[in-house]
Amino acid sequence: MIAIVAALASALFLAVASVLQHRAGSSHARPTLRHVLRHRLWIFGSIAGVAGFALHVVALSNGALSVVQPLLVSGLLFALPLSRALDRRAIHAADVGAAALVVGGLAIFQLTARPAQGRSVADLPTLAWCVIVAVAVTGVGIALAARRPRDRAAWLGFCAGAAYGLVAALLKSSVGVFNGHGIGVLLTWPLYAFIVLVAGAIAINQLAFNAGPLARSLPLITIVDPLVSVVIGSVAFGETVSSNPRLVVGQVIGFVVMSVGVLILSRRAEGSDRQLAPVSSVRERPSPTQSSRSAHSTTTASL
Repeated sequence: MIAIVAALASALFLAVASVLQHRAGSSHARPTLRHVLRHRLWIFGSIAGVAGFALHVVALSNGALSVVQPLLVSGLLFALPLSRALDRRAIHAADVGAAALVVGGLAIFQLTARPAQGRSVADLPTLAWCVIVAVAVTGVGIALAARRPRDRAAWLGFCAGAAYGLVAALLKSSVGVFNGHGIGVLLTWPLYAFIVLVAGAIAINQLAFNAGPLARSLPLITIVDPLVSVVIGSVAFGETVSSNPRLVVGQVIGFVVMSVGVLILSRRAEGSDRQLAPVSSVRERPSPTQSSRSAHSTTTASL
Protein backbone atom coordinates (compact mmCIF):
# COMPACT_ATOMS: atom_id res chain seq x y z
CA MET A 1 0.00 0.00 0.00
CA ILE A 2 2.87 2.39 0.78
CA ALA A 3 4.35 1.66 -2.66
CA ILE A 4 1.02 2.28 -4.40
CA VAL A 5 0.29 5.57 -2.61
CA ALA A 6 3.86 6.82 -3.11
CA ALA A 7 3.79 5.85 -6.80
CA LEU A 8 0.51 7.71 -7.41
CA ALA A 9 1.80 10.80 -5.57
CA SER A 10 5.02 10.57 -7.58
CA ALA A 11 2.98 10.43 -10.78
CA LEU A 12 1.16 13.62 -9.77
CA PHE A 13 4.33 15.60 -9.08
CA LEU A 14 6.05 14.28 -12.20
CA ALA A 15 2.99 15.29 -14.24
CA VAL A 16 3.24 18.85 -12.91
CA ALA A 17 6.95 18.82 -13.76
CA SER A 18 6.23 17.60 -17.31
CA VAL A 19 3.65 20.30 -18.00
CA LEU A 20 5.76 23.15 -16.62
CA GLN A 21 8.91 22.01 -18.37
CA HIS A 22 7.05 21.57 -21.66
CA ARG A 23 5.68 25.11 -21.38
CA ALA A 24 9.20 26.35 -20.70
CA GLY A 25 10.38 24.63 -23.87
CA SER A 26 7.54 26.06 -25.95
CA SER A 27 8.13 29.63 -24.73
CA HIS A 28 10.83 30.18 -27.38
CA ALA A 29 10.40 30.06 -31.15
CA ARG A 30 13.58 27.96 -31.38
CA PRO A 31 14.18 26.61 -27.89
CA THR A 32 17.63 25.43 -26.83
CA LEU A 33 18.54 23.61 -23.64
CA ARG A 34 20.52 26.66 -22.50
CA HIS A 35 17.49 28.97 -22.65
CA VAL A 36 15.04 26.40 -21.33
CA LEU A 37 17.11 25.47 -18.27
CA ARG A 38 17.18 29.14 -17.21
CA HIS A 39 13.41 29.59 -17.56
CA ARG A 40 11.55 29.95 -14.24
CA LEU A 41 8.85 27.49 -15.31
CA TRP A 42 11.56 24.88 -15.88
CA ILE A 43 12.96 25.64 -12.41
CA PHE A 44 9.53 25.24 -10.79
CA GLY A 45 9.01 22.07 -12.80
CA SER A 46 12.35 20.78 -11.55
CA ILE A 47 11.27 21.35 -7.95
CA ALA A 48 8.13 19.30 -8.61
CA GLY A 49 10.31 16.72 -10.34
CA VAL A 50 12.57 16.40 -7.29
CA ALA A 51 9.51 15.82 -5.08
CA GLY A 52 8.25 13.22 -7.56
CA PHE A 53 11.67 11.57 -7.60
CA ALA A 54 11.78 11.36 -3.78
CA LEU A 55 8.35 9.70 -3.75
CA HIS A 56 9.51 7.40 -6.52
CA VAL A 57 12.39 6.23 -4.31
CA VAL A 58 9.92 5.52 -1.49
CA ALA A 59 7.72 3.54 -3.87
CA LEU A 60 10.60 1.47 -5.25
CA SER A 61 11.86 0.79 -1.72
CA ASN A 62 8.52 -0.73 -0.77
CA GLY A 63 7.27 -2.35 -3.95
CA ALA A 64 8.18 -4.30 -7.06
CA LEU A 65 9.37 -2.53 -10.19
CA SER A 66 6.54 -4.16 -12.14
CA VAL A 67 4.03 -2.60 -9.71
CA VAL A 68 5.46 0.90 -9.31
CA GLN A 69 6.29 1.80 -12.92
CA PRO A 70 2.90 0.92 -14.48
CA LEU A 71 1.22 3.10 -11.85
CA LEU A 72 3.16 6.08 -13.21
CA VAL A 73 0.88 5.84 -16.27
CA SER A 74 -1.66 7.68 -14.13
CA GLY A 75 0.57 10.75 -14.50
CA LEU A 76 -0.93 11.24 -17.97
CA LEU A 77 -4.34 11.68 -16.34
CA PHE A 78 -2.91 14.59 -14.36
CA ALA A 79 -0.68 16.09 -17.07
CA LEU A 80 -3.02 16.52 -20.02
CA PRO A 81 -5.95 18.03 -18.05
CA LEU A 82 -3.51 20.34 -16.25
CA SER A 83 -2.06 21.41 -19.58
CA ARG A 84 -5.54 22.16 -20.90
CA ALA A 85 -6.45 24.10 -17.78
CA LEU A 86 -3.36 26.30 -18.10
CA ASP A 87 -4.23 26.92 -21.76
CA ARG A 88 -7.87 27.62 -20.76
CA ARG A 89 -9.27 24.80 -22.87
CA ALA A 90 -12.41 22.88 -21.98
CA ILE A 91 -12.29 19.20 -20.97
CA HIS A 92 -14.94 17.30 -22.93
CA ALA A 93 -16.79 14.06 -22.28
CA ALA A 94 -14.51 12.23 -24.73
CA ASP A 95 -11.51 13.23 -22.62
CA VAL A 96 -13.17 11.82 -19.51
CA GLY A 97 -14.01 8.61 -21.38
CA ALA A 98 -10.40 8.22 -22.56
CA ALA A 99 -9.17 8.81 -19.00
CA ALA A 100 -11.56 6.11 -17.80
CA LEU A 101 -10.04 3.71 -20.35
CA VAL A 102 -6.56 4.45 -18.98
CA VAL A 103 -7.65 3.87 -15.39
CA GLY A 104 -9.69 0.77 -16.25
CA GLY A 105 -6.94 -0.74 -18.38
CA LEU A 106 -4.36 -0.11 -15.68
CA ALA A 107 -6.61 -1.72 -13.05
CA ILE A 108 -7.24 -4.77 -15.24
CA PHE A 109 -3.51 -5.17 -15.92
CA GLN A 110 -2.56 -4.96 -12.25
CA LEU A 111 -5.34 -7.29 -11.09
CA THR A 112 -4.56 -9.97 -13.68
CA ALA A 113 -0.75 -9.65 -13.62
CA ARG A 114 -0.58 -10.13 -9.85
CA PRO A 115 3.10 -9.07 -9.79
CA ALA A 116 5.19 -10.75 -7.10
CA GLN A 117 8.06 -9.05 -5.30
CA GLY A 118 11.46 -10.29 -6.43
CA ARG A 119 14.94 -9.47 -5.18
CA SER A 120 15.60 -5.99 -3.80
CA VAL A 121 18.98 -5.97 -5.56
CA ALA A 122 19.32 -6.89 -9.23
CA ASP A 123 21.50 -9.64 -10.62
CA LEU A 124 24.37 -7.40 -11.75
CA PRO A 125 25.51 -9.26 -14.91
CA THR A 126 21.90 -9.41 -16.14
CA LEU A 127 21.37 -5.75 -15.29
CA ALA A 128 24.53 -4.88 -17.21
CA TRP A 129 23.13 -6.55 -20.33
CA CYS A 130 19.88 -4.64 -19.83
CA VAL A 131 21.86 -1.40 -19.74
CA ILE A 132 23.71 -2.28 -22.95
CA VAL A 133 20.52 -3.21 -24.82
CA ALA A 134 18.55 -0.18 -23.58
CA VAL A 135 21.35 2.25 -24.44
CA ALA A 136 21.69 0.72 -27.92
CA VAL A 137 17.94 0.95 -28.57
CA THR A 138 17.91 4.54 -27.33
CA GLY A 139 20.81 5.40 -29.61
CA VAL A 140 18.93 4.03 -32.62
CA GLY A 141 15.84 6.01 -31.62
CA ILE A 142 17.83 9.24 -31.34
CA ALA A 143 19.34 8.62 -34.78
CA LEU A 144 15.86 8.11 -36.25
CA ALA A 145 14.65 11.28 -34.53
CA ALA A 146 17.46 13.25 -36.19
CA ARG A 147 16.56 11.87 -39.64
CA ARG A 148 12.78 12.33 -39.31
CA PRO A 149 11.99 15.86 -38.12
CA ARG A 150 8.21 15.37 -38.38
CA ASP A 151 8.34 12.42 -35.97
CA ARG A 152 11.13 13.79 -33.79
CA ALA A 153 8.97 14.35 -30.70
CA ALA A 154 7.55 10.81 -30.89
CA TRP A 155 10.94 9.12 -31.35
CA LEU A 156 12.50 11.16 -28.58
CA GLY A 157 9.51 10.34 -26.37
CA PHE A 158 10.13 6.64 -27.06
CA CYS A 159 13.80 7.07 -26.15
CA ALA A 160 12.95 8.96 -22.97
CA GLY A 161 10.50 6.23 -21.92
CA ALA A 162 13.12 3.51 -22.45
CA ALA A 163 15.71 5.57 -20.57
CA TYR A 164 13.37 6.18 -17.64
CA GLY A 165 12.53 2.47 -17.40
CA LEU A 166 16.23 1.63 -17.25
CA VAL A 167 16.94 4.43 -14.77
CA ALA A 168 14.18 3.14 -12.48
CA ALA A 169 15.81 -0.32 -12.46
CA LEU A 170 19.22 1.15 -11.61
CA LEU A 171 17.65 3.26 -8.87
CA LYS A 172 15.81 0.30 -7.34
CA SER A 173 18.98 -1.78 -7.26
CA SER A 174 20.98 1.07 -5.68
CA VAL A 175 18.28 1.65 -3.06
CA GLY A 176 18.27 -2.06 -2.27
CA VAL A 177 22.04 -2.07 -1.73
CA PHE A 178 21.82 1.06 0.43
CA ASN A 179 19.12 -0.47 2.62
CA GLY A 180 21.26 -3.54 3.18
CA HIS A 181 24.81 -2.16 3.26
CA GLY A 182 24.54 1.60 3.75
CA ILE A 183 27.44 3.51 2.19
CA GLY A 184 28.57 0.24 0.62
CA VAL A 185 26.40 1.35 -2.29
CA LEU A 186 29.26 3.68 -3.26
CA LEU A 187 31.25 0.61 -4.28
CA THR A 188 28.63 -0.61 -6.80
CA TRP A 189 28.47 0.44 -10.44
CA PRO A 190 24.64 0.75 -10.78
CA LEU A 191 24.73 3.92 -8.64
CA TYR A 192 27.16 5.64 -11.01
CA ALA A 193 25.35 4.33 -14.08
CA PHE A 194 22.16 5.80 -12.61
CA ILE A 195 23.79 9.22 -12.11
CA VAL A 196 25.03 9.31 -15.70
CA LEU A 197 21.93 7.89 -17.35
CA VAL A 198 19.38 9.91 -15.38
CA ALA A 199 21.04 13.10 -16.65
CA GLY A 200 20.80 11.74 -20.20
CA ALA A 201 17.17 10.71 -19.69
CA ILE A 202 16.23 14.19 -18.47
CA ALA A 203 17.99 15.80 -21.46
CA ILE A 204 16.23 13.48 -23.94
CA ASN A 205 12.92 14.12 -22.18
CA GLN A 206 13.34 17.89 -22.51
CA LEU A 207 14.39 17.61 -26.16
CA ALA A 208 11.21 15.58 -26.77
CA PHE A 209 9.13 18.34 -25.14
CA ASN A 210 10.92 20.97 -27.23
CA ALA A 211 10.32 19.06 -30.47
CA GLY A 212 6.52 19.29 -30.48
CA PRO A 213 3.25 19.28 -28.53
CA LEU A 214 3.19 17.46 -25.21
CA ALA A 215 0.64 15.01 -26.65
CA ARG A 216 3.18 13.67 -29.16
CA SER A 217 5.87 12.72 -26.67
CA LEU A 218 4.30 12.16 -23.23
CA PRO A 219 2.06 9.21 -24.23
CA LEU A 220 5.05 7.28 -25.60
CA ILE A 221 7.08 8.10 -22.51
CA THR A 222 4.16 6.89 -20.42
CA ILE A 223 3.71 3.58 -22.29
CA VAL A 224 7.34 2.60 -22.96
CA ASP A 225 8.55 3.25 -19.39
CA PRO A 226 6.41 0.54 -17.71
CA LEU A 227 7.04 -1.92 -20.54
CA VAL A 228 10.81 -1.64 -20.12
CA SER A 229 10.47 -1.75 -16.34
CA VAL A 230 8.36 -4.93 -16.34
CA VAL A 231 10.88 -6.67 -18.62
CA ILE A 232 13.90 -5.62 -16.52
CA GLY A 233 12.05 -6.44 -13.31
CA SER A 234 11.44 -9.96 -14.60
CA VAL A 235 14.92 -10.76 -15.94
CA ALA A 236 17.14 -8.84 -13.48
CA PHE A 237 15.13 -8.78 -10.23
CA GLY A 238 13.28 -12.08 -10.49
CA GLU A 239 9.87 -10.42 -10.29
CA THR A 240 7.06 -12.54 -11.69
CA VAL A 241 3.62 -11.95 -13.13
CA SER A 242 0.90 -14.55 -13.42
CA SER A 243 1.41 -17.08 -16.23
CA ASN A 244 -2.14 -18.44 -16.05
CA PRO A 245 -3.43 -18.32 -19.67
CA ARG A 246 -6.67 -16.60 -18.69
CA LEU A 247 -4.83 -14.02 -16.62
CA VAL A 248 -2.28 -13.45 -19.40
CA VAL A 249 -5.18 -12.65 -21.72
CA GLY A 250 -6.43 -10.22 -19.09
CA GLN A 251 -2.99 -8.60 -18.91
CA VAL A 252 -2.93 -8.11 -22.68
CA ILE A 253 -6.47 -6.72 -22.70
CA GLY A 254 -5.69 -4.37 -19.83
CA PHE A 255 -2.56 -3.03 -21.48
CA VAL A 256 -4.33 -2.61 -24.84
CA VAL A 257 -7.26 -0.77 -23.22
CA MET A 258 -4.83 1.46 -21.33
CA SER A 259 -2.84 2.19 -24.51
CA VAL A 260 -6.01 3.03 -26.46
CA GLY A 261 -7.00 5.51 -23.76
CA VAL A 262 -3.53 7.08 -23.86
CA LEU A 263 -3.64 7.41 -27.67
CA ILE A 264 -7.13 8.93 -27.62
CA LEU A 265 -6.05 11.50 -25.06
CA SER A 266 -2.96 12.35 -27.10
CA ARG A 267 -4.84 12.67 -30.40
CA ARG A 268 -7.50 14.88 -28.87
CA ALA A 269 -4.86 17.09 -27.31
CA GLU A 270 -2.99 17.30 -30.62
CA GLY A 271 -6.25 18.12 -32.42
CA SER A 272 -6.81 21.00 -30.01
CA ASP A 273 -3.31 22.30 -30.75
CA ARG A 274 -4.05 22.27 -34.48
CA GLN A 275 -7.31 24.13 -33.98
CA LEU A 276 -5.50 26.84 -32.06
CA ALA A 277 -2.72 27.17 -34.66
CA PRO A 278 -4.75 29.11 -37.30
CA VAL A 279 -5.92 31.53 -34.62
CA SER A 280 -2.36 32.20 -33.55
CA SER A 281 -1.17 32.63 -37.11
CA VAL A 282 -3.97 35.10 -37.87
CA ARG A 283 -3.12 37.10 -34.79
CA GLU A 284 0.57 37.19 -35.63
CA ARG A 285 0.17 37.91 -39.35
CA PRO A 286 0.06 41.67 -40.02
CA SER A 287 -2.89 43.02 -41.99
CA PRO A 288 -2.33 44.65 -45.42
CA THR A 289 -2.99 48.06 -43.88
CA GLN A 290 -0.44 47.44 -41.16
CA SER A 291 2.07 46.24 -43.76
CA SER A 292 1.59 49.32 -45.91
CA ARG A 293 1.91 51.59 -42.89
CA SER A 294 5.08 49.80 -41.86
CA ALA A 295 6.52 50.11 -45.35
CA HIS A 296 5.58 53.80 -45.47
CA SER A 297 7.21 54.37 -42.07
CA THR A 298 10.36 52.58 -43.20
CA THR A 299 10.54 54.65 -46.40
CA THR A 300 10.01 57.89 -44.49
CA ALA A 301 12.68 56.94 -41.96
CA SER A 302 15.18 56.14 -44.69
CA LEU A 303 14.51 59.51 -46.37
